[in-house]
Amino acid sequence: MGSGASAEVVDSAKQASVDDVTAALKTLSAEDLVKVKDAMAAAGEGKTADIKMKNIQHMTPEAGFDVIIVCTSTEAQARFWQDRLGATRGAIAPASCVICAVHEDWNSSGAGNGLGTLYAFEKAKAKAKTDFNVDLEQDLMNGTVSVGMYHTAGKGTRLAPIPGAENNNKPGVKLPGTVKAADKMLPLTILEAVIKQTGSYAQSRKGRLSVFWGDQVFVPSVEVSYDGSRYHADILACMGPMPTAEEWKAKGYSSYGLIAMGKSGEGAQVEKVDFDTATQLLSGLGELTSVGPSLGSFSVSSELLKCLLAEFAAELEKKEATLDSDPHFWMPLTLNKADYIKIMLTKEMTEEEASDHYDRIERMAAKLSTTKGKFGAVSVGQRSDVYWWDYGQVAFYMENNVILTADTEEAAAYRSFLGFGDDKLLGSALHETKTDAAAVALASKIKEGLVEASVLNGVTALSVEVKNSILMNVTAKKIKAEGALVYNVVDTSDEGIVLEKGDVLVGMELPSGDKIIMKSHIDVDGKKKWKTPVYDNSHSFEDIYKLNASADPAVIQASYTADHNAAAAAMGL
Repeated sequence: MGSGASAEVVDSAKQASVDDVTAALKTLSAEDLVKVKDAMAAAGEGKTADIKMKNIQHMTPEAGFDVIIVCTSTEAQARFWQDRLGATRGAIAPASCVICAVHEDWNSSGAGNGLGTLYAFEKAKAKAKTDFNVDLEQDLMNGTVSVGMYHTAGKGTRLAPIPGAENNNKPGVKLPGTVKAADKMLPLTILEAVIKQTGSYAQSRKGRLSVFWGDQVFVPSVEVSYDGSRYHADILACMGPMPTAEEWKAKGYSSYGLIAMGKSGEGAQVEKVDFDTATQLLSGLGELTSVGPSLGSFSVSSELLKCLLAEFAAELEKKEATLDSDPHFWMPLTLNKADYIKIMLTKEMTEEEASDHYDRIERMAAKLSTTKGKFGAVSVGQRSDVYWWDYGQVAFYMENNVILTADTEEAAAYRSFLGFGDDKLLGSALHETKTDAAAVALASKIKEGLVEASVLNGVTALSVEVKNSILMNVTAKKIKAEGALVYNVVDTSDEGIVLEKGDVLVGMELPSGDKIIMKSHIDVDGKKKWKTPVYDNSHSFEDIYKLNASADPAVIQASYTADHNAAAAAMGL
């Protein structure tokens, strides 16, 4: 049987009964069965690619959240995002969106993402009332608004030294895209990309608070629209059929927080357990219909939010204690008491503490209406089918931006998401510069040279010779790089920038006014090398983080923008 006959079997299978298909398959040879399997897989891949592109087309400002809350580490960062997201309304978020950027001034070492979410909401609620005369809690209860919250705290150790260029403002790291702010075109930031992508859930979540983290973008392989009213709490996860013990091990599920759904329609959360333990913990759900790794991002009904705020009012008032959503909210909400205690004994909780906390959540949950389920999963598709652009490590940042040069469905989807599509030279004046078909050069001014399979954004130079590289916000007379990453560098030397494969060069300005260029390598793990200077750097990544503690990102950004402009003017560009 030829490939045409294989396609005929696939087409007929769409209309035939199960018995008819089974009978037809039994007549095929082993070789023909492989062809049928490949043809069906290709058809499935085409369908998911179409769904993902459709999802990207839905990621528009108009579809986004009515209210956006950004939780930052410092007051200066909160001011930065209040101004920045206000300026880009209509391009990233709806033009009418209410922006509330707040910072977490917790008394202890941190509130955790559970209490941190509640505290950020309380601060945003006060800000919305004072600054915009908006009763955020009442609007949620009335079901008239959708609210998206974005947690941005964290040192960004594995992305170091790049966050240093943004003065510890990790979500302000730039991507190869632009966004309109009033009459200016600005480089797109990671947080803006995340807001754009996650805003596609807003229309399904009126009357709910949605919580996200600001360091990765994903495109689901299933429709993003769903019934957001089914559960008091739901969580994004890569759901699929319940695996066997062998598949569980092969997929590395023991390393993830997992969500499982039972035939009853209720779900449960478990954390980093083996197959046998998970089977035992989830037995209360009855027959399992699907399971998958959690993305951590969740949404809650206005009713559950109100109950959580009341239950933890004392902690919020004192700004003490640390509670995370998975072990302290969702696990006691979905597991039985004995299993919960057993798990929490491995997490530095005593049996008495775990028992008391479980009872506390159980009493709170008893107040919830029964018109909704307690906890469910929102599938983004199976992990292998989802487009996943993670920027949490230098190697990931490089890898997930070099994708743009490829001739693949994913690359085309990513270019579409970032807003330039097939116009790979958008906003650039390249004069005598030659570019290959894979090159991307946005908002750049270059007199001459060659760009091959590289991504440039905001680059100004007299001459370039770059291949398989990423250049973001770079001004220099000459740039020569292969397989390198250059970020926010101003170089006024006649020699220019010369980098070899794997080199990383990052420019930054500290609150003191000192200007530093740090060198690293794609293979350097900033978390492992956090305290130790690498290469010939005079500072460690931790030193830079500490020196940036008092930084005002907006002020310093204006300063190094002036430096870039002055260097460009000196070159006549």
